[in-house]
Amino acid sequence: MNLLQNACAPWTPWPRPAGAVREPETLDGRLYWRLTLEDNGCGIKAEALARIFDPFYTTFGGGTGLGLAVSHRILMAHHGLLNIESKPGQGTQVHLRLPAAPRNLAK
Repeated sequence: MNLLQNACAPWTPWPRPAGAVREPETLDGRLYWRLTLEDNGCGIKAEALARIFDPFYTTFGGGTGLGLAVSHRILMAHHGLLNIESKPGQGTQVHLRLPAAPRNLAK
């Protein structure tokens, strides 16, 4: 929910929201499903992008700065990945990667 709320905030008057589940992909020998959320908002400056998962860091007025930090930790706790690509003036892509197969925790 936090990721969707953040994606909705920067839309221009003519939004181009998009979401897609991609084919499974392998990273570091692990199979993941990738969900990509994309907006056509103002993008995120490099200095803000470097801190985007820091607790209590926010660029939104009235935000708590916990949404992305919590989302990131939840995904990591489930052996998933979360990364964000953004270019100022062009929008942002959020890539969620969820394990496609259960992890053998006994190893």
